[in-house]
Amino acid sequence: MDEYNIGLESIKQAKNISWLYNKIKNNHAVQSRVSNLVRGHGMEIEEFEMLFSYKLERNEKGH
Repeated sequence: MDEYNIGLESIKQAKNISWLYNKIKNNHAVQSRVSNLVRGHGMEIEEFEMLFSYKLERNEKGH
């Protein structure tokens, strides 16, 4: 998330992982930014979405 927030004004920064995950589905600019970032780490946006979908689901079951 820190990497995503670099260079963004505070109002456009990701607040938490859930916020970022939800914005990817509804905001093309966010999706494009995240897609470019994850490609730099050898992933595709779909893999990122699956990873965080799993993380959020696991957290919901744990609470």
